[in-house]
Amino acid sequence: MTTPCIVCEEMCPTDPKAIWLERVEEPGRDGRPVRLARPRVEAAIRVTSVGESRDPLNRMLLEN
Repeated sequence: MTTPCIVCEEMCPTDPKAIWLERVEEPGRDGRPVRLARPRVEAAIRVTSVGESRDPLNRMLLEN
C-alpha cells in the first residue's frame, strides 16, 4: 500500500536479522514517487500472527 513501515525488521528476534530492508521508490496513490523500505525475508522463516492456531498438517485454523 506504499506506506512506509519497518516494524517487521525492528521486531525480528534473530541476530543477524532474518528480515532486512531494501530501499525502493514506487509510485504512490497519487502517482508521485514514494521512498519505501521493502522487507526482504529469508526463505527459511515463517511469518505468523500472534495467537494463530494450526492443525497437524500445518493448515491455519480459524476460530469462530
